[in-house]
Amino acid sequence: MSAGATAGAMPCPVSGMVSATQTDEDWREIHVVFCGQAQIVWLRCLRPGFRHCFVVFGNGRLWLTLDPLSCWTDVRIQPIGGGFDLPAWYRAQGMITIPVTLVRHQPPTSAPWGPFTCVEAVKRVVGLRDRRVLTPYQLYRRLGDCERQSEPKKRAGHRPPLTPRQAAARS
Repeated sequence: MSAGATAGAMPCPVSGMVSATQTDEDWREIHVVFCGQAQIVWLRCLRPGFRHCFVVFGNGRLWLTLDPLSCWTDVRIQPIGGGFDLPAWYRAQGMITIPVTLVRHQPPTSAPWGPFTCVEAVKRVVGLRDRRVLTPYQLYRRLGDCERQSEPKKRAGHRPPLTPRQAAARS
């Protein structure tokens, strides 16, 4: 293990370097954020409100965003304190956030091959391996299914979360 490694951090199997100075447990809050903005014309064929997705990590001291864009992946430490509720701010901006738990497959194996999109990047970050999930809306539905399966059943016929359009229609 390298000199800067922390206990619990996983070394890269190829280089032996530790990929991060924090372990998965240090990131207490992890959210997938869905938004409807589309500057690329062909993304407008995707469901409104679900044209892009990215990941937000919080550890109580700072927030990190990993935003896979079409031309690069933007990784930033946000210039706000850890006490700021970044997921709530995204929701106030009209975006949807879903809290997630990272899944680490043991032993580590390759993820299924797929085109590199924002959805594929988010799936790899959270450890979701489902070839049928290709669009942000499909990812939203799949993560909602995972979230509901981890909760105790409240009642029969539990419905999936509302889309922004459904929520607007009800208000």
